[in-house]
Amino acid sequence: MKCALDKELSYVTLPVRTLLEMTIELKLILNPASPYSKEFLPSEIHALLETGMNSPLQSRVIQKETKILIGQPENYPTEMVSALTTLLAKYSEVKAAYLCLMHNPSSGNTPSLVVGLEGKCNLTKVIKAADSVAADTVTKGDFVDFVMLKRDDSGVSSYMLNSAKPFYKCAWRTKLLSFLN
Repeated sequence: MKCALDKELSYVTLPVRTLLEMTIELKLILNPASPYSKEFLPSEIHALLETGMNSPLQSRVIQKETKILIGQPENYPTEMVSALTTLLAKYSEVKAAYLCLMHNPSSGNTPSLVVGLEGKCNLTKVIKAADSVAADTVTKGDFVDFVMLKRDDSGVSSYMLNSAKPFYKCAWRTKLLSFLN
């Protein structure tokens, strides 16, 4: 693996918040010269300082019945799904996670990926963590929405729970560890 530094240099340690505050109007690159590098734009640094996430969550409530197109994505986001699967295994309250592609033709917006989470309680904490993972791993230009699935709802919940195969299911090991803790 190629390293960013080719000779030994002096360094200083400081808290991440201090580093972000110092670089708030600059681009910051984590692990430069690595295949796992991550560029943080000023807007992401602002969001990290304000919310602890690289992009703030936005909530949408659709007030009236809306016709949408829904199905499976042609270009499956394998990297994002793999990262989300690893993350969701840490949350025993998540029973399953599903993926679809949703498009509202009347909105003029491009289709977005939708991750549906089925769980035992309010999953807002999980969605915040998952949103950050999705933002870092989704294909550039794609958008990801998250929904909490309910068995008695129609629309997206009904499609995911009845027609889509989950990409994540809580394993017995996770349930057992949660019970023991």
